[in-house]
Amino acid sequence: MSNVLFLSNPSLQHVNSELNLASTLINQGEKITFFSSIKFKKSISYLGAKFKRYRTGLNVFNNLSEKTDYPNNGLISALLEPMKFIDDILEQIKDLTFDYVIFSATFPFANVIAQKLDIPTIVNRVEEPVATLIPDTIELNVAALNEAVTNY
Repeated sequence: MSNVLFLSNPSLQHVNSELNLASTLINQGEKITFFSSIKFKKSISYLGAKFKRYRTGLNVFNNLSEKTDYPNNGLISALLEPMKFIDDILEQIKDLTFDYVIFSATFPFANVIAQKLDIPTIVNRVEEPVATLIPDTIELNVAALNEAVTNY
């Protein structure tokens, strides 16, 4: 089975959609490493995915009004210093290998990370309520997904 990297925009709508997809993949034997904010750690770990968090000062999704020890925290920091943000993620996964990455459409730098890892990407677009996008009865053909990724 494949090792999958999830790069999540840690908003409730995005994480819910990605948790549904990750759960389906895990149930079909995929190994998931899931980046998000600490507030979603319990939900991610409950699925059986390996949780990784955006480090303080590098979390592009921090509330800009949060007080931190880092100047230009959050999105501003990531835009001003993208390699610092990218390198942090790459450092956390340096001993891991992945077959492909799934990321939120709004996630910055996912394509750069995938290029550095030399793996294909799958964009998870969340435009409607999760309930209409991913019903409980979804059946995902992991073999076909792996074939599509391999032939990318």
